[in-house]
Amino acid sequence: MRKLSSATGSGSSIVGYSLVVAGLLFGDLVVFGAGKPARPDLEKYLQRIGYEPILLERDEDNHLTVRALLDGRRRNFMVDTGWAMTTVSKATVRRLKTLGELGVKLEDSFLGTLSDSSMVLMEKLTLGPADFLNQPAEAMKLNMEGRSFGHDGVLGCDFLVRNQCLIDCLDKRLYVRRDKAPVEVLAALKKTLAGSGFSEVRLNVKLNLAMTCNAKANGRPVKLLVDTGAIWSLFDESQVKPLGLKVRGTGMKVVGVGRMGSQIVMVSRLDSFEFEGVSLQKVDFGVADLKGWGIAENKGLLENVQGILGAELLAKNGALIDCRGLTLWLRPLKSVK
Repeated sequence: MRKLSSATGSGSSIVGYSLVVAGLLFGDLVVFGAGKPARPDLEKYLQRIGYEPILLERDEDNHLTVRALLDGRRRNFMVDTGWAMTTVSKATVRRLKTLGELGVKLEDSFLGTLSDSSMVLMEKLTLGPADFLNQPAEAMKLNMEGRSFGHDGVLGCDFLVRNQCLIDCLDKRLYVRRDKAPVEVLAALKKTLAGSGFSEVRLNVKLNLAMTCNAKANGRPVKLLVDTGAIWSLFDESQVKPLGLKVRGTGMKVVGVGRMGSQIVMVSRLDSFEFEGVSLQKVDFGVADLKGWGIAENKGLLENVQGILGAELLAKNGALIDCRGLTLWLRPLKSVK
């Protein structure tokens, strides 16, 4: 059996999920326009140290998306840190080959040796100026309670870590490298960001590849899934009493992919919300039963996770997510219009 390796640039069972809220939940949704970046100096600096920017867009549900070429055809992918393994829709994989059909094993720089015969191989995926070779993916029927998923696939944590991605949630950029970043470059990046007003929040990785961070809500410690694919930041309903939340109804639902179903969403306002180096006041959070997504579920992989840090707070707080370095860099906006 032949062996292949995954690669980036010129040379790059886990269940993923996403969250969609049907309708307007809070009054302060921030969808940043497609104009000039708010932080052009950051983009110039990252290019100077070897990162290539790929333009992202936001869809009507505030998801970060990227235009792609796959198998010579135009495709659209979500970029989702809350989705474990990169996935392509059943309709999209018809022209792709599985490892079994190719008779190969894949030596992956992040996941190790992959021999699952049902795994799909994206032999050449093009995002902006970068080509990604031999990228593995799972095939899945993507739908959400009868509504179209709206994308051909999802770039999950495996892709984002493997390809040393940085995600700029404010200026909608996906940064990738053609080679492994030298130690001195990573040290300079950390020093530059810290000196530019960013606060460093360490990320932890669960067994299912999910990235989590520690925070405080109303003075109490909480662990949150860092999820660019979640429209809103949400707590599981089990946190209402411990956090002293006063909730009100919205008439809205949070909808999962596939068989995850939907849940009613309530809303509450935190008096305080803190990370190391970042302190926020009067922050809105959704509240819902998130156990269908494995969050706060007894004996689940995310049982010690109380909620989700979603797209709106990541953007408002100028988040730059270093997926390989497992660091969330935050620089809150002084004002959001």
